[in-house]
Amino acid sequence: MPMASTSGEHSSAKRKRVEEPDASLPTRDKPYFDDGNIILAVKNSHFRVYRGVLATLSPVFSDMFALPQPTKGEILVDGCPVIQLDDSVEDWRTILSAIFPSFEYIEKFSLPMHVVETYLRLGTKYHMEEFRTQAVKRLSYEFPATLEELDTMDNHSRINACASYADEIFTVINLARSHDLPRVLPWAFTAACGLLSFEDIFRKTGPTQPYLSQEDQQICVVGWRRLLKEQRLTTFAWLKAGCSRLTCKHAMQTILIDELLSSDDPFRKVVPTKPECIALARWQKGWEENLCSSCMVMARASHRRGRQRMWDALPSIFGLPEWAELIKP
Repeated sequence: MPMASTSGEHSSAKRKRVEEPDASLPTRDKPYFDDGNIILAVKNSHFRVYRGVLATLSPVFSDMFALPQPTKGEILVDGCPVIQLDDSVEDWRTILSAIFPSFEYIEKFSLPMHVVETYLRLGTKYHMEEFRTQAVKRLSYEFPATLEELDTMDNHSRINACASYADEIFTVINLARSHDLPRVLPWAFTAACGLLSFEDIFRKTGPTQPYLSQEDQQICVVGWRRLLKEQRLTTFAWLKAGCSRLTCKHAMQTILIDELLSSDDPFRKVVPTKPECIALARWQKGWEENLCSSCMVMARASHRRGRQRMWDALPSIFGLPEWAELIKP
């Protein structure tokens, strides 16, 4: 005659049943919309989605939904009819994440600028924080607020390249002005000075092309002049600090002529366009040629420190608040 279980054993068995749910029961997988009207059952996963969307995308589902549906004895899950599918769960996760993308899925891809604009504009207007956050993250990545972020950025990996640099930069500056995103302005203005001509900066308004306000046009011009001056004193200060060897002096003078001479006089007739602004140019191996080991070590260290000083000075160069103020959440 079996012995009756003790209360402790009974309690233990009860806890086990509660803590270890039946693995055979289906699980809610993503996406699972509260107002969805159809359940896709794939293996042990349930996806709750919208039959109208599936019917639009697939004639197979369209024909299936067009057939008369049984009403008596039909098993419903969360009030929805269930369609059994024999494909892999991962395949359906992939397809459904493309049809009903989550932000985790969207973040894997770069987006066109006009989509980012829409996210920021409507996300701000209607307090849809996920959309605004997504736009801010992408803009902040492509137009960084630290030198470390700039040096590790994979350009155009978060926002697709626009038709021109001017379209991209002007759009970002205008978005920053209208949607309280000042952190992107220093690098946006620096990029304008380094990549655009005066003709670009002062281009007339067009039916679709973005353009700068007169105030921001003036900021670009004044900032460009300041950058040309400061790049000689910060990033490229090492060109005036070499040793007394003639080979080093000649090498530095060559770099000065090739890279920076046009910044001495922005109105020299031999310069058909504005002088080049390379205030934050990274170190180039070619600059080391014909430098002695001491000058090379000095130059690289000076260039690294100078770039950081140049970066720190960007907000003031363009008449903006300090970085600490610009990057406040």
